[in-house]
Amino acid sequence: MIRTVAILLACALVEIPLSAFAAYEDYNKRYGEYRFNKLPEKGAVSKTVWVGQWWSYKKDGVATRFNGSLPGYKPAEEQARWSELSPAEKLDKYLGRDSKIEYDKLKEYLDKKGAIEMDVDEWIEKRRELVYKLNRLIEEHKNESGWKWQDSDEGKEYTELGKKIEEKQKELGSLSVEVDTAFEWEVVNHGNGQFGVQYWWGHCNAWSAAACVEPEPVKQDAVIKDIPFNAGDVKGLLTEAWMECNSSFFGSRCEAHKDEQDRKAVAYNDVTPAAFHIFFADQIGNRDKAFVIDEFTGDEVWNQPVKAYWSKCEPQYDKGEDGKAIPEKVEVKLTNYGGWYGGDPEVKTLGQKEVYPVLCSTSIHWMSDGVAHDAVTAEYKFDAMTYDNFGNGYWVKSNHDDHVAVRTLSYVLWLDKPMDDADARILGDGEWNHGAAGEYAHAHPDFMWQPTGNTRDGGRDYENPFVDYDVLVNEILPLMVEDHQNPEVPAGEYASSDTPIDIPDGLPDDKPGPAITSVTRIDDAMDIHVLEAAVDITHTWIGDLQVSLTAPGGKEEVLKPFGDGSGSDDIKKTFDVKAFNGTSAKGDWTLKVIDQWEADTGKLQSWKLMVK
Repeated sequence: MIRTVAILLACALVEIPLSAFAAYEDYNKRYGEYRFNKLPEKGAVSKTVWVGQWWSYKKDGVATRFNGSLPGYKPAEEQARWSELSPAEKLDKYLGRDSKIEYDKLKEYLDKKGAIEMDVDEWIEKRRELVYKLNRLIEEHKNESGWKWQDSDEGKEYTELGKKIEEKQKELGSLSVEVDTAFEWEVVNHGNGQFGVQYWWGHCNAWSAAACVEPEPVKQDAVIKDIPFNAGDVKGLLTEAWMECNSSFFGSRCEAHKDEQDRKAVAYNDVTPAAFHIFFADQIGNRDKAFVIDEFTGDEVWNQPVKAYWSKCEPQYDKGEDGKAIPEKVEVKLTNYGGWYGGDPEVKTLGQKEVYPVLCSTSIHWMSDGVAHDAVTAEYKFDAMTYDNFGNGYWVKSNHDDHVAVRTLSYVLWLDKPMDDADARILGDGEWNHGAAGEYAHAHPDFMWQPTGNTRDGGRDYENPFVDYDVLVNEILPLMVEDHQNPEVPAGEYASSDTPIDIPDGLPDDKPGPAITSVTRIDDAMDIHVLEAAVDITHTWIGDLQVSLTAPGGKEEVLKPFGDGSGSDDIKKTFDVKAFNGTSAKGDWTLKVIDQWEADTGKLQSWKLMVK
């Protein structure tokens, strides 16, 4: 799936000042708690960090019409079709300015633009590629008196392309639309009104900030001032309202990564293993705070809000005959990335130091922006996970579909004392150990940042000025927040009475064995808001098994597909079953287990339903 996101300039960043390199033993303090044993090995943010959309520029951002078949750039004449409007149009209607939208003029302008944009976009892309080459030439010739980049072949081509772009754009003429609505502004500035839009541009930075800070809109059928809003509409508007924000920021954007020279640059390596380990463990593990990473290490920007991490670390140093740890001498380095707004990026070598190297493998979970615009985040059960299924994606695949993404990174940290010393501190940068993961693009985070506030005091030029944050959070959002996942009604439990049951083995020639079934009856007449199935199966190769649940009406939902879990032993798991939400719980519920492969056997020990 092609992933797309917004350029990072959407956030007004608040840099943490750096006067100079601190003493090497204290430098990592700026990332947080840097005493190794004060950093929890795992953690998850308790707040719902919600899934969303990146609101692609190619689709007009929050002016995108996701619902129904209403043609673009035409008004919805009938109130019955208002639900098909974009989030921006719904907000315009809510604020009584929808009559100002000049659909015809907007479409006329975009049609004219469409006739010339292929040439212009191609030239803009060529000019972008030349920027990287020119930057290298400028660096190579910086000490040559009289050398000018404009006189190089690349510089002449860059200048000529600029002239061609300007001349072609003059053919379009000026925009005749008076941009005074959220819908018009979005199309012109965050949509098809722009030239040179790359496939990955969108609003992921702003969605990430909103997902970290705001409560999740979950209602799908709210009517506010006669305007129909769903969760996706309000998520989109909140996203646009966070396009400019205050933040604390670590790292700098990497503009290239395709060759070894690029990958040696500070911009590629400024999120060090020390920064990564400390920031994840201190912010999530110690402080219960979400933050954002650019998960694409190279030239594109894919902002994603993180939810959880899990680390395993082991010493890489030897012990002497007396049982004492033996330090190693390494060249300790510190990276100063210079800051987003300037400063000289620098890697400082501090010479040979005695350190105790520790090898760490850390898996991280972040929330997805590639789901349906109105998707509501699946419940995240951190306590139900193990280290293995946290890191290998099994738990995510079984419980979240595409709501959570996983990556595992390997690196070495340098400690000033042995790993088991309570006061051992993380020194210097450490070393990444992931090699060419994702062809050097999907490796360590390119940068990390934490939203600290939504600015509302003027001077904002990158977000839609007609999306009023105060209106959203004070008038609309409170009516869209409802706790579906934890209703106040206590859960009723309904346990099986016909277990344990032996599970027949699979048959030769890859044929499944006979299915076993166990029935639990619910006599209470109630609608399902939350349904969980707790299953206890002993088996020596759970990948052989398929487990499904059938409702009283006959609908079957697979809880664990064949193949998942591979050679692991036993299933002791509570499944969050959303397929039956909104239906009646009354009747016979059937759990079915099939062993689809010969050689290993097991037993359904017990199971129960928990219903709210």
